[in-house]
Formats: sequence, structure tokens, C-alpha cells
Amino acid sequence: MGTLGDLLEAMHDAPRAHTMHGRGTHGRDHQKIRDAMLRWQEQRTGRGGMQTEIFGVRGDADPDFDPMRAPIEFWCAGENWRLDQGPVRTVAAEGKVLNSHLGQGGVLHDDPTHRRWFDQFATYFRPAHWLGSFRFDIVDDAPRLQRATWHVRARAAADDDGHRIDRGPMMMLGVPGGVLLDFELWIDQATGVIVRCEGRLDGDVVLRFEIEQLAVDEPIEPEVFALVTPDGSPVRTQREMQLEHLRARGVDVTGIDP
Repeated sequence: MGTLGDLLEAMHDAPRAHTMHGRGTHGRDHQKIRDAMLRWQEQRTGRGGMQTEIFGVRGDADPDFDPMRAPIEFWCAGENWRLDQGPVRTVAAEGKVLNSHLGQGGVLHDDPTHRRWFDQFATYFRPAHWLGSFRFDIVDDAPRLQRATWHVRARAAADDDGHRIDRGPMMMLGVPGGVLLDFELWIDQATGVIVRCEGRLDGDVVLRFEIEQLAVDEPIEPEVFALVTPDGSPVRTQREMQLEHLRARGVDVTGIDP
């Protein structure tokens, strides 16, 4: 089928693994993306873009914290890796936050001052939705993480009038409509998952994701998916936590079904 065909097949069938455990970093330059969105709105409407806080820059107490390299750790297990599989539980223990799904791992942040959700999980680990939105050019097959990897450039797919066909992956990555990024992807040949992604705006990297350690098809500790906190603190649903937050603020939540 050829190298490009092998790449597209791997992305379509990803993830080709029973378990994965890895560590890495990710981040976005919120300010540059927000500025580009406002410029696009102004060009489109002839007036200043609507102000929004969706991509507002958050101030962090740690001056050494790099928002483009926020640490992540993830676990995945099972044949059916769907983000909506099973009830979601949020585990907060020992200064860590774990967003977990039955049959699938979430993301663990070791730094208690930066509890950021890694909500683009499926964008990299189930990359089939990239296939209808981009055209791929293979750059090389230089290995990463001591694994065979395709290094590709991803160009936005367009119709005969030059309009982008689909913005699905861009929106899942937190990039608003009208902001076009050039992407470079590194895709693991065995599993089909994206192990590195760089999104560029006017030549600057404004979005990145990179796996720095990866273990494939190795046993994962049972407690990772047991939905039990390390220190025995209660496991609560998001709605239960919201009610607890309201209760702590003095709101009477008696009779409210979480």
C-alpha cells in the first residue's frame, strides 16, 4: 500500500495496543491564539473581535512554570478507548488530581499548584478524526522514544473554493474557528498514536504535545483503574463535588439529587 497508506491505516486503527503508560508535556500559547482569533474576527466583521475569557492567560504563582510544558502522566487500558466510556470520577489525593474513566486512564498532575486537565486526550490517542481534516506529507521516519515513528506535516484539507473542509480536530485541541495552524506530527508506527505534535502560527509554535516516556502492552497496576484514592479519601462524581463546593459556600443543597 506504500508508506502513506500505512500511516493512514495506522491512524485509522489507533490505538493498536492493549495498555499504555507514559509521561510527557503539553501546552498552548493562549495569548497568541487569542490574538489571532481576535484578528480573524476583525477581518471577518470589519470591527474588533468579541472579547472572550475562554483562552485567557492564567497567572501562575510559580515563576518557573512553563505553560507550554505542563507535565502529564497517563494510563490507558482496554480494547475500547472511548472518552465517554463509563462514569467519570475525579480523584483528588496527596496533592494530585486524576481524571479517570472506566477502562481508560486520565491524566495525573504531580504539581499541586497547577491542576490542569489534559482534555485533548482522544485527539492524540484516537487520531482517526484528523484524517478528514488534513492532508499528510511524510518528512522522514526518524525514531522517537527508540520506536519507529513517521514524521509528517499536516495541511488543512480544503474544498475547490479554498475553504477548510472540517475543523473538528482543531476545536478539540482548543483552537477556535478562523485560526489556522500548520501542524507537524510524529506518529508511532506500531500503535498509530501521535507521540508528538507541534502547531505553528506564523512560524511560532503555539501548541505542543510530546510523550517523553512510553511503555506499551506492559502490566498496569490494578489500582490505577480501581477509582480508589491513594489516601482513602472519597471518590466523588463531578456533580457531587459541585454540590460539596456549594455546601462549603453556605448554599443549602438539601434535596438536590447530584
